[in-house]
Amino acid sequence: MSTGMDDAPQYKMLLCHRRAPGQSRKAFHAHWRGPRKDLVFGLQKELGFESYAQVHQYCRWNLIYQGIRISRSQFVTNLFARKEGQQIGPNPDRQTTLAERWDVVEELVYPSRDALVAALTAAAGREAGARLVEDQRPRVRRTAVMAVEVNPVIRPERGFPPVTTLFFLRSRPHLDRAQMIDYWKNNHSKFFVSLQDALDYSAYDQMYVRDGKDLARAIDALGGSAGEPFDAVARVAYDDQWTVAKGFLSLRTQIANIKLIKDEVTFIDGGRSTLMLGEADRISSGG
Repeated sequence: MSTGMDDAPQYKMLLCHRRAPGQSRKAFHAHWRGPRKDLVFGLQKELGFESYAQVHQYCRWNLIYQGIRISRSQFVTNLFARKEGQQIGPNPDRQTTLAERWDVVEELVYPSRDALVAALTAAAGREAGARLVEDQRPRVRRTAVMAVEVNPVIRPERGFPPVTTLFFLRSRPHLDRAQMIDYWKNNHSKFFVSLQDALDYSAYDQMYVRDGKDLARAIDALGGSAGEPFDAVARVAYDDQWTVAKGFLSLRTQIANIKLIKDEVTFIDGGRSTLMLGEADRISSGG
């Protein structure tokens, strides 16, 4: 097991897209894997990123996705929250919830916050960002852009695990972002690491949403963001779908999952958070 909790923070810009009505799933994903990828790498110098990745949501009828989503559904998390004596917030607007079920998430990776800001607030970076926005505008229903500080808690011991869960988190009403992140980073992460053998995941990243005037200008360069911001994003990666599927048949895994939910509801508002399960592609300019 390799941990990265003591490393200097890396930053990412996450561009989270929900496809527009009338866009077929096949055409949408083909565009991002082809022309969009080429456009991004054609603008790499101007955008200033070091590396680029995409996560593509599996078909929403995928049984593994449905199983994970149900385990973190508002009904289930509210049930546990009541048992833990937690306050239940108002139900989110259904249309907003649907619009935040992302189909593709793009990751532009930077070595530091300063590097990210310098690249995206320069004239060339703003012009490149405008070209990305122009490309995505007719294809998306909603885009959320966020700057995140990356804490790679568990690094994979081999290769690049492609099956990725991204959990976009909003805190419980009684917590602000700093309180939520503090508990997640210093308490929950240790608990999650202790359950790695039972959950059989290969990598785990915590990504903390950051803000400030400098980052606001960088976010605006990529089109800004709509709606209430998220507070953090969890990434859990697996070697293959079969590894995840086996967990549904394992009593040990399900007991570990119940323990996790009981802790999660103390700081995560499940009804206002959203989950994605997909294929992660770490993309080079030649492929």
